[in-house]
Order: sequence, then C-alpha cells, then structure tokens
Amino acid sequence: MNQNKVFIILIDSLTHNDLQKCPQLSNLKNNAMHFRNAQTIFPSLTFSSISSMLTGLPPNKHGIIGNFYDRTQKKKMLFQDVRNWEPNAIATETIFEIASKNGLRTIMITGFAVGRICGRGADVILEPTYIKYEDIASFPFEVPLSKVPYWIREQIDDSYSFHDDDVNDPLGQKYIDNPDIWVMQLAKQAIKNEAGDLFLFHFPYLDFLKHYYGKDSTEVNNHLPLLEKIIEELLSYIMNKYDSPVIFVMSDHGSTEVTERITLPIEDNSAIIIRNGGLSYLYSESHSLINEIQHKILSSFGSKVEFVARPHELNPYHVVTKDIGDLTVCFKGGVTDSHYAKAIHGSLSSSDMGIFLSLIGRNLAKGFHENGNILNIAPTIAEFLNISFSNKTKERKDALLQFS
Repeated sequence: MNQNKVFIILIDSLTHNDLQKCPQLSNLKNNAMHFRNAQTIFPSLTFSSISSMLTGLPPNKHGIIGNFYDRTQKKKMLFQDVRNWEPNAIATETIFEIASKNGLRTIMITGFAVGRICGRGADVILEPTYIKYEDIASFPFEVPLSKVPYWIREQIDDSYSFHDDDVNDPLGQKYIDNPDIWVMQLAKQAIKNEAGDLFLFHFPYLDFLKHYYGKDSTEVNNHLPLLEKIIEELLSYIMNKYDSPVIFVMSDHGSTEVTERITLPIEDNSAIIIRNGGLSYLYSESHSLINEIQHKILSSFGSKVEFVARPHELNPYHVVTKDIGDLTVCFKGGVTDSHYAKAIHGSLSSSDMGIFLSLIGRNLAKGFHENGNILNIAPTIAEFLNISFSNKTKERKDALLQFS
C-alpha cells in the first residue's frame, strides 16, 4: 500500500444536529466514507478524547482524564490554566511519535492549548498562546523554538495578533477574535510551506460558544455558516495541493444543553471537587467521608446521576489513573454541578458520546458505515501512512478499514 498524505480536520463539539444548519458540510457525508454511529471515549472531554484519538488508547492508558487534583503538588489542574500542567502530560506514545520514528513529518495546529497536553512528538505545534505579534514569538508554556517553523517567523502579520488590550476569552486566555479563522489561515500556510505527511488542524471555537452561550444560541448559529465556509475552503485547498490525500473530518465529542444544576452535598470544604461538566471528581483523605458523600448523593440525586463510583468500581470504563478522584460522579445528560456552562459534555449520554466522522479520499469508496470509534483513528492513520502501529491494548479498536 502506498503512503498517503493524511489530514485530520477536527471540529470540536460538532454534532449531527449542527449539520442541519450547515447544508454543504452536511452533504459532505454523502460524498465520503461516513460512520453514522461513531463514538468517543469516556470521559467525553476534549483533552481525553484527542489523547485517545492520537494514541488509540483509552484514558487509563494515556492518563488524561480531564481536570483533576494533583495530590503531590496539592494543586487543581484545570484546562482553564494549562500552564500548570507538565508539558507532554500524555503518558503513552502518540501517532506523531510513531510517524517520526518512521521518518515522517507531522504538524499540529490548534486554536486551544491541546498541543501542550496531547501533541508529544509533533514536529510543528502552533497554538495562539505560542505566538504574540509584538515580539514575533513568545512561549508562556516554554515550548521549544524548534516547534515554531521559519515560515511563521518570516510571514507573521497582523492577522495573527492578539487583542491590543488585556481582553481575555471566557477560559482566561488571551486570544484573537476567532481562533477558527486563525487555525484556517495557518493551516493553509502549513500546507503551502511544509513537506508534511500528517497534519492535524483543530478548530475549537464552536465548543467555546456552546459552553458559554448554549447549543442553540445566536452566537452558535452565527458561527456555523462561517465554520462551514472555513472547512470548505480548507478542503478545497488540500485537494488542489495533493493528488490523493486522505482527510478525516471529525469531532472529538458531542454536547448537551444544561437542563438542571445541582449542588453536591459536601460541607465545609471537607472534600475537593474538580468539575468536568458532565462529571466531577471528588478527593478526600477520609474514606469514611467519601462513603458518606457517596450515600448522600445517591439518596438525594439517584435519578440524576449515571453512577457514583469509587476507583475500584470504574474498571469497566477504562478511566482509572493515578489522578482519578476518590469518588467519580457521572451525571445524566443535561445535569451538572457546573456553575456557569450552558452546554456541557463529559458524561456517558448519547449526545455527549456521539461524534461526526467522515473520511474523504479519491481512492476511498463512498458509503455509510454503522460504527466507528475515536480509538480507531490512530491505527487507521498508521495504515494510510504505511507504518506499523505499536500501541497494543485489548481496549483499542482496530483500523476503521480492512487494508490488504
């Protein structure tokens, strides 16, 4: 099998319902190899899902479970402030590293700080927080200068600048006005300037808007047509550049509108709560207190939670790591203990777990398939790149396609 140029166009939080407002993007699945019932992993969170996408492994293997409490540092590790995290926090080999071992070049461009957590092994990693117009490049996360290629330092202009003042986005990070446009602009430059073999372009803005305004908000509805144009333009650019690229157009998780907020029965800061939208982790040194809290949650909110589990009870979900809480509360769809989000994900609900997944390629047969999983992606990429995939685990899915 010949080696292909492989592209991942990752649209954060895109759902099949969103496509009803994007007729051209919706039509994409009719001209592609489309997986109708594709699923992500639990917890259905951005960093966990992307880590699984890039490793072919569940969270108990790659170690990324969402926001958590670091007992060693006695610090909350939240995605809102990823500079607290160790670089390359992902614990297992990524498809970037596997490709690099085979002499291939990989590029990751993301509108959020995904590269710091998940991008280990990529030759180029670009994120808005890495680039500051005034001094060409600044690195608040201490990313090696080698990760920023020459064509950025030579061609950077006002289109990549930050706000002139200290305006912050809702997650507390300085951003350009629309990170999806930023990603698209850099993606086109990367395709033009890089002799790459594997490209990942991550568009996060739809997820941001859903969290802070709601799934059916004016802000989301106004962004979807623009997002559709961005993806169409990028697809056209790729197809015109390469003879037979393979393009994954996909999302990492779904989302659910918040219908009810609850307050977990924890008094006097007796336990630390780390919220992740559709689920929360609780930490306490007191086993008796955790047992008491578990009982209270089940008594008060039994109909509103999917499960309330101690670590030894979580094995079926492949999520237990050294960072897992002493108690994990997984809410039913639409229920949360979050104080601000208007749409959430992270739970086991079908609206959180369902993802969009289509493969485009001139040599790929068009048609519909029933099943697919985000764990399929890395081994499928390896097949297209004609390299062996080394991550072995009983939980990992095989490649999406059968290759001869």
